Amino acid sequence: REWLVRLVYAQDMNSNNEFDAKRLLREHELPEDNPYLYESLTQIHAHQKKVDQIIETYLHDWTTERLHAIDRAVLRVAVNEILFTDFAPIVVTIHESVGIAKRYSDAEAYKFVNGVLSSLLKDMRQGALTERFGISVDPKKIADIPSLDGKQ
Repeated sequence: REWLVRLVYAQDMNSNNEFDAKRLLREHELPEDNPYLYESLTQIHAHQKKVDQIIETYLHDWTTERLHAIDRAVLRVAVNEILFTDFAPIVVTIHESVGIAKRYSDAEAYKFVNGVLSSLLKDMRQGALTERFGISVDPKKIADIPSLDGKQ
């Protein structure tokens, strides 16, 4: 996941380049046949507008473009993985995303990332993503996840 965040960040910083997942992997000397990285990059690119809209729902008077680029990359990876893949349990995705924000961003970023992802999880439980974005979440995917803010 850390490499995926780095790749999404690199693509964001070089957004003038046409998206090419295999080229991005080659440029970072990563195997082009890594299914997690290749499929994730392709999905993030395909869902980026929807993912950014979802992230902006939790930014309160901000846009994704105003975020630090690394925070934007962390959130894009996490939201895409939570909503559009089954690569890992949601709690693992959130935990690792918060850890990446701790390592690569400023001192408060991990709290911000945790807050956004906690709010997303709360809305998933309440069915709000279906109402707002037409995204339905399999109830089994979120059934056993403890609340991240200490409330159930």
